[in-house]
Amino acid sequence: MENKLIFNRGTDNEMTLRGKDIISVTLTETFNSQDGITMGAACSNKLTADIIVLPGLSLAASDVEAYAIKDGMEYPLGKFYVCDVETVNGYKTASVECYDKFCKAEEIYVPGVKPVEAKTPLNAAEKEKGDGESLEPEISPEYSVKDILEEIADNLNAEVAFDFTPYEALTVADIEGYTYRQMLGYIAGLLGKNACFDRNGRIDFKWYGVSEAVITREEQYQNQFNLIAGGKTHISSLTSGSEERVISAGEGRGLSFENPFMTEERLSAILEEMGDFSFQPCSVSFRGNMAIHAGDRVQVEDETGNMIDICVMEQTISFNGGMYAQIQCYGQSEESYSFEASTSSAVIGSLKRRLEKTVKMGNEIKGSDGGYFQIIDLDGDGVSDTFVLRAGSGEGDLVFGNKNGIGFSRDGGKTLTTAINQEGICTEALHADQLWGTALLLEGVTAQDMLRADKDENGEIFLELGSNHNAVMFRVENDRVYFYNRGAENKDAGTVCYIDPGSFVIKNLNKIQFGGLGIYPNNNGKIIFSTGGNN
Repeated sequence: MENKLIFNRGTDNEMTLRGKDIISVTLTETFNSQDGITMGAACSNKLTADIIVLPGLSLAASDVEAYAIKDGMEYPLGKFYVCDVETVNGYKTASVECYDKFCKAEEIYVPGVKPVEAKTPLNAAEKEKGDGESLEPEISPEYSVKDILEEIADNLNAEVAFDFTPYEALTVADIEGYTYRQMLGYIAGLLGKNACFDRNGRIDFKWYGVSEAVITREEQYQNQFNLIAGGKTHISSLTSGSEERVISAGEGRGLSFENPFMTEERLSAILEEMGDFSFQPCSVSFRGNMAIHAGDRVQVEDETGNMIDICVMEQTISFNGGMYAQIQCYGQSEESYSFEASTSSAVIGSLKRRLEKTVKMGNEIKGSDGGYFQIIDLDGDGVSDTFVLRAGSGEGDLVFGNKNGIGFSRDGGKTLTTAINQEGICTEALHADQLWGTALLLEGVTAQDMLRADKDENGEIFLELGSNHNAVMFRVENDRVYFYNRGAENKDAGTVCYIDPGSFVIKNLNKIQFGGLGIYPNNNGKIIFSTGGNN
């Protein structure tokens, strides 16, 4: 086994290193984050190499094509760009750190694509009111996702390996303000996949496709197949959208990912395409197999001869005369998956983050260290028209206002974090002791449908959490918290369980399950312990 590195192909500085000129090569393919399984990810692959620096070899701002050679066959490892070079001996040898084309994709994508179809113009009668004011609605144009992808690929000077034919009808709006990398991740999310650059340097979208490769016990290094506690993970729901617009599909344990272009229809289609999806979190070290790629699903033989289905979320392949590989299949706790599975949980999480930001802002106000107040002539007509409250230093934070409204800035007035005028408030966080209105809308549902605070028949304040459609409600009182069945004749009759300062009570207990251990009460007042049907 040996490697080949081609630097600066097609230029006057092209040079190929092979054999003894290469000390070692390590390829790290990353398909999703270490936080657990993700969708819509756009993770960069990394190549590190220790090399002999030959005369004339240009490393600064170099591009590199990497290959592994085995039994006369060349296997591409990817196309990369040198991002860091280190040497301890005056460039007799050097360690180079390279990343794939995602490192060139952090610039803002400036769309040049045309809308799928122009707005239908209004007729003269529709355009004009009596005062001549236009009635033409503000409609965000729709753009073909395929056109966006082709433009991004062209701008990045990359080919597309993915067959986009089944998704040609996909369109999105409001595509400005994102980097190339973000857009590729969002496109991947709309397809129910992750974005990557394959080993030929092409843009591809994948979702843990089944590989024929099998990692047998003989190929594994001793005691290097480690299963992560918790067992197999099943995914049966998806949560996506944005912090301001959370949408979900399915029920049960799920995964969540940000995508401002996601729709309920598309998310439901992705969940259906996934089918019965499960994986076993683990790590395994073995001799390596060039047929295995990050984003594959492979089978690994355990010590008993059983085949375990795993997802290759990250793979590190080291070449140093031979080949050594390690695969990581990351997992989250059951609580994490469960929390992310429901729309209401995602909404609550979003509100929690906004509340934390609000509290921070309030503390900053209370801890203000002074400043100074000015009345100025902002438009230069000789009449004072605007007030400005500046920080003590005269820089950074300021508040200013005039007849049009009040604005808050953290960069000396260049941009606003909050603006208030007669039409309303535009801000990152809103906090009030009392907020009056006909309804508070949260992600498409009214707050009163999920949250209710009131007084009971004794005048004691209580808080209830749960939709009007929920069979079981959660209630907090002065000295007790409990779950109760909404359909019961009254609260006490419908109580499922409660906690007070001195007890934890479960009524009408049928079963307690701890993994494979079940605990059951029987009719004679005894307790039955069961493990898989064995009492």
